Amino acid sequence: MKEKAVILFTNSPETDVELKTPSAKSALKSLVKNCFTESISHLYKKFNGNEYSLLVSSSENSLFDFLQVKKEKRIIQKGNTFGERFYNSINAAFNKGFNKVAIIGNDATIIKNKRLLKALKDTTDNIACVGSSTNGGFYFLSLSQESFHKIPKQEFISLPYQTENIYNNLIKLFKYYLIDIKILEKKKEEIQSYVFDIDGTICTLSDGDYEKAEPLMDRIKINNELYDKGKQII
Repeated sequence: MKEKAVILFTNSPETDVELKTPSAKSALKSLVKNCFTESISHLYKKFNGNEYSLLVSSSENSLFDFLQVKKEKRIIQKGNTFGERFYNSINAAFNKGFNKVAIIGNDATIIKNKRLLKALKDTTDNIACVGSSTNGGFYFLSLSQESFHKIPKQEFISLPYQTENIYNNLIKLFKYYLIDIKILEKKKEEIQSYVFDIDGTICTLSDGDYEKAEPLMDRIKINNELYDKGKQII
């Protein structure tokens, strides 16, 4: 077994759609779901088959089935809060026998394979690697099993995830338990943003009646290719 694992930590397509478009009509939800599954598929292909084992953490089996993830590489998210699901996913990877674990999310296009491998190589029993985001969050975290178990479970779970304070609080927590941090900074060219309209761009014109809209798959493909290259899609 490879000693290093990378966890792709993500929502299921169904959960993502409900979070982004809770009151939308079924046609729009279908379009959002298609975009999400195509993007995740790109990420899975990008990071699969390298010098580490790629695991997928999701709340639903539908994503595993869509990506054709082998059972031994599946992690079912457990917990009522984001912190619980995040912590339990990392713990599940270590329980599979890995010594180093990195965790990435839907914005994983920010980091290239070469940089990811370098970060895993730099991760030791006393050093964790963190990639900071411009919004106060983080897009990458790698740590050893020894470092992970230095931090009390409840303190790890109780961090202010999904807020602008999470990065600073994560760094403080690691330093408190004498875990050194290596920071991975974003490159400027990796945070270009593209803004796309929906009507007439990624679906046929519908005057807001998305029940009648049809997805334009060739344009969705271009959207996903930009995302796969590390661009931000708005």
